[in-house]
Amino acid sequence: ASLFLFLLSSPLIPSHPLSFPLESLPFPGSSMIRRVFHLLLSSMLMAECSQEFRLPAVPPRPTRCGMYLRGGSVAGEENKLSHTPCIGNLQGFEVLEKFYSTGEGNEVFRRKLSSLRSVYGKGFRAVKGDGNCFIRGYMFAVLQSLLSLPRQEASGFKGILTAYNIMMLDKQLGLGYSGLAVSDFYEDMLNEVTLIEEGSMTEEMLEDNFNLLSFSNSLVTFTRLVCSCYIQQHPQHFAPFLGIDTSDTDAMKREVSLLLSYSSLDVSQVRDFCLREVEPLEREVDQVQIIALTSAFGFGVRVAHLDRSDGPLNFHDFPPDKEPVVHMLYRPGHYDLVYA
Repeated sequence: ASLFLFLLSSPLIPSHPLSFPLESLPFPGSSMIRRVFHLLLSSMLMAECSQEFRLPAVPPRPTRCGMYLRGGSVAGEENKLSHTPCIGNLQGFEVLEKFYSTGEGNEVFRRKLSSLRSVYGKGFRAVKGDGNCFIRGYMFAVLQSLLSLPRQEASGFKGILTAYNIMMLDKQLGLGYSGLAVSDFYEDMLNEVTLIEEGSMTEEMLEDNFNLLSFSNSLVTFTRLVCSCYIQQHPQHFAPFLGIDTSDTDAMKREVSLLLSYSSLDVSQVRDFCLREVEPLEREVDQVQIIALTSAFGFGVRVAHLDRSDGPLNFHDFPPDKEPVVHMLYRPGHYDLVYA
């Protein structure tokens, strides 16, 4: 507590915690550790400012998430999709080339697959196509990357998970869920990262764990909640993507901090979007969710687009200024992992 009081009173910490560079934080440590302190400081300062500017209170939420599976029971989903791995084995692109070997208009796919093979020589991992493919694949690749990083990076990532778990329970500025609603999802994710931190996790173990559908969906659910937290903490950034009119706040945003404009946005619209399109399982992601996830976790992603458009194979980085750690292939309606 004394450390946070020192940080809050430090002249190096500006009044708007969401706009200053992480490097300006007055303590040493890895970039991952700095992100943890940044999250906690942001939450604390926003809470302090909410008293002054009277942010609207978040209405009561259900005591259970009610979103573990949209289509029915876990057991039923296990039986229905048990033949499809959540995360497939690393393989060559021959299976995709065979899939697009015939059919009208597939010449462009075959041409772009040839370009893809030249960039990602190790091949790809197929991800289950159940609406969770981007989030499941992204989270697998993030944890997979932690296996090859120094262990303190896993420690820092645990701190990020813990910070977001606190935000999920915050009834004023977070999601307002009860501990019972999210604890299982949080503990499943935390346990995976702890095994990586301890050096007890292997890539084979990680793959096996992700292919236990109910457990894998637990990790996906927690990731979706992190995504929802980030979007709701930055409504002024995501409102234009969601078609929410922010014209009334434009003048204010030029004169005062973004924290002030937060109070004048219709945050209920952002919250409703998250309840409808972000938190439920099997909801496909769009640009909003990809930006939020990569920003929240700090692991960039490069997406190769395999589509019918003319021209070469296109790549998009999220965020555009960050070196990608995760690489994914998008083809109409689906994401897989690719490896160079």
